[in-house]
Amino acid sequence: MKTVILDKKEFKQVASFLFQGCVVVFPTETVMGIAVVADNYDSYKQLVDVKNRPLEKAFPLVVGDKKQIFDYAIINNRQKRIIDKLMPGPLTIILKKKDNIPNYITSNKDSIAIRMSDDEFVLKVLKDLGKPILLTSANLSGKPSSLNDEEAQKIFYGKVRAIVKGECPIQIPSTIVDLTTDKPKILREGIISIDQINEIWRD
Repeated sequence: MKTVILDKKEFKQVASFLFQGCVVVFPTETVMGIAVVADNYDSYKQLVDVKNRPLEKAFPLVVGDKKQIFDYAIINNRQKRIIDKLMPGPLTIILKKKDNIPNYITSNKDSIAIRMSDDEFVLKVLKDLGKPILLTSANLSGKPSSLNDEEAQKIFYGKVRAIVKGECPIQIPSTIVDLTTDKPKILREGIISIDQINEIWRD
């Protein structure tokens, strides 16, 4: 596959590639991400293959507008407070999914991981695309995340349609928190801590 190297100013081209069903790698505020449009099963299969990712491990759904979270997940008042206070940002939340979510997105689970990045470039891509993406760290499954386009090119050049140049400011993957139980459960801690989450949860 021919991989093109793009600048962040070419966000419309990135959105176009995603719309066409291509796999694209780009910087986020946390680590380099690898993405496909969420509503294309063939693209999902490409992402699984390129990442060498186990099928039982679901990809996060990344939205460009906070309102979209309510379209895809069942949300109570406590969960809404977390969304209001901490999103967009380096946080992935796990919620009960609505019935309109295809099973392949959640790996047949009744919950869904959702994130909204506060990275300007990512938000521009999502706004231009007009629908959510599946976005995960740009690495082979089980390996360290890439933190800039040069590291990502070593892994994915020739395997994805485009790689966007840039570095990631935080350089730590997003915090993942399960909000489907009575008490938040951290599955991966990033820059947002369990103490921050619990403080909002208890209010």
